[in-house]
Amino acid sequence: MTNDARCLESKPSLVFSLFLNVKGRIICDSLIYHVNHKNSEEPHFMIECDSRCKPNLLKLLHFYNIRKKVSISEEPSIQALSSFKPSEEELNFPYALFVKMDPRPVRGWSWRMLAPLDAVPKPDDSSINNEAHYKRVRYCLGLPEGAAEFKANDGLPLEANADICFGISFNKGCYVGQELTARSRFVGVIRKRIAPVVFKLPVDPSSYVIIHKFICLFSYPLLFSFSIPIESPIYRISSSNNTLIGNRPVGWVRGIEDPLVDSSKQQVGLALLRMAECAEAISKGDHLWVDASGAAAPVSAGSIIGSSRNRIVYPFAPFWWEDNIAVGIPRMANPLSEAIPSSPC
Repeated sequence: MTNDARCLESKPSLVFSLFLNVKGRIICDSLIYHVNHKNSEEPHFMIECDSRCKPNLLKLLHFYNIRKKVSISEEPSIQALSSFKPSEEELNFPYALFVKMDPRPVRGWSWRMLAPLDAVPKPDDSSINNEAHYKRVRYCLGLPEGAAEFKANDGLPLEANADICFGISFNKGCYVGQELTARSRFVGVIRKRIAPVVFKLPVDPSSYVIIHKFICLFSYPLLFSFSIPIESPIYRISSSNNTLIGNRPVGWVRGIEDPLVDSSKQQVGLALLRMAECAEAISKGDHLWVDASGAAAPVSAGSIIGSSRNRIVYPFAPFWWEDNIAVGIPRMANPLSEAIPSSPC
């Protein structure tokens, strides 16, 4: 684990951490809980991770559990919950094994709870929010989660913001995969980071409303009713003549809201971006472009702006990032206090 296990000495405690392979690539992200389970005096830890990463994580833990008297097993009877503004009743839920603030940045943005599946409190719209709302807020804060957003077995910790999300301890001893992470930090240059992005149609959807009443009612949802494949490349396009600038992508899509989560004409997501190149594009007024069909590169540069399958990508930096991170990229408003800007650029 990339974080310091000493942070989990007391009960209850919670840390955000990554697990790496020997090459320093991310196996999975996790939240590790030290819980008071069944009033046992023995330490009891629970690891919350993406279900798609569970087999590899279990294999890793069993591989390094050589002579230690440690029992490792799944906990299918426990459910992890999240709440933005938990009520007093939820904070004092009698069957909860654990209730504490999320340890990642932006203090108090979310609370975590562990509770038995058969004793989970009934959702309340004002406190336990639905998954779509949780994802949108998390994206606006620039907090990746899960195998797809971290690109399991290939992603790098510093590019996934683990260093600024309190997910890496640089004061602990050696751990599996630490060489590449430590060397990257020593060099001090992180050229790519996962950051919030807003996807917008390159044309006004109202231009597709022609005559028929049916089209007036349904033209926009039909245009925006498909999502963008994960890992779709993002390219820089000249604003003057719609030609491709450079031969390589300036970013890759890592996450996107489900289509039609609300009536807005945009979708929020995450992307791994080359920060300097995106900042230069913004300063010169160029467009960042992605093909919603997942095409590797523009087929015809002249058709980019006029096609309904294309999206213009607006990059942002979360409001809580320090000023020396993502210089030249506009800050996104705090999603917990302000709405996402309707005209971001």
